[in-house]
Amino acid sequence: MAKIPTTDLSMLSDEFCQRSYRDAFPSELPDRWLQPIARDLREVEHTMADPSDSSTRSMAAPLLMAVHIMTGRLKERKIDAPVVFSVDGLQRWIQVYQFAVEREVVARYTGIQIAGDDETLLAVLDLEIDRLRDKPA
Repeated sequence: MAKIPTTDLSMLSDEFCQRSYRDAFPSELPDRWLQPIARDLREVEHTMADPSDSSTRSMAAPLLMAVHIMTGRLKERKIDAPVVFSVDGLQRWIQVYQFAVEREVVARYTGIQIAGDDETLLAVLDLEIDRLRDKPA
């Protein structure tokens, strides 16, 4: 298998942060971004399972994409009040994003696309946003 290049956070930010949050959906990512983000997410999962392994990379790129999707969705839903994600909430959202990224990798590898993955990603994010908004301050 070909070596996946190190994720260039500056290039990723330049390419995606001024675009629609929907461009950060796994189904919209070109392979040159999908593969390194998938690898980075897997390494984050590995680090969480084995914190003593210091060889893993930063979670900056996956976090950038996940937060870009979150903030874009908040704007689209016209939610102006601050929504504060706890560490657990952010971790859940990263796991959801990882699941969606890995599904897209498998879909491209097998050639079997499943309709509705983007809608499922949004539905889960909306549930998390609504749960946070319903919490008493």
